[in-house]
Amino acid sequence: MKKVLSILFLISIYSPFFAQHIVEKSIETKGKDIEIYLDKIDNLILKSDTIHKVSVKLSDVQDTFSSIKLLKEKGSVIVRSNSHMPTQNTINKFCVEQVNFASYTITVPLNSNVYINIESGNLYAKNFESNISAEIETGEVNFKNIKGNIKLYIVDGNVKLRLRSASLNLKSNLGKIFTE
Repeated sequence: MKKVLSILFLISIYSPFFAQHIVEKSIETKGKDIEIYLDKIDNLILKSDTIHKVSVKLSDVQDTFSSIKLLKEKGSVIVRSNSHMPTQNTINKFCVEQVNFASYTITVPLNSNVYINIESGNLYAKNFESNISAEIETGEVNFKNIKGNIKLYIVDGNVKLRLRSASLNLKSNLGKIFTE
């Protein structure tokens, strides 16, 4: 019995340190313009739906470093990451703390005009029905079964595409482009 209580005590002490932080926000919209500004992220998964709202789900392992702002300005919905990056704590000259970045799932109304700006991170969309204009500094883009117009500028990263009914304007400085 003492062993069981000891194990439960240890789990209760250490569980907050390894807990996943999830933030969910949404905002009603009748407009079609959505702007997304994200800094350093792991992944952004884009989804489209028949609902008339923009929904954001942020998933992070460090609950004090990431949050999200959702606002309306001049008929557009703006999604903006608000990252608080910790300073790197040097433990000794051979070991430093590595920061994990947040992942986002954003759902927008069908046939929206979505502008995305990502400093560093990956962008995924599958069965997505909206126009996309994206600028990505570094990362990977993977689009499957996209219906809409796509304008994509990526400085450093690979692009994988399978388009259903879309026009494409793509510029990449460094990386490979794969199509199916």
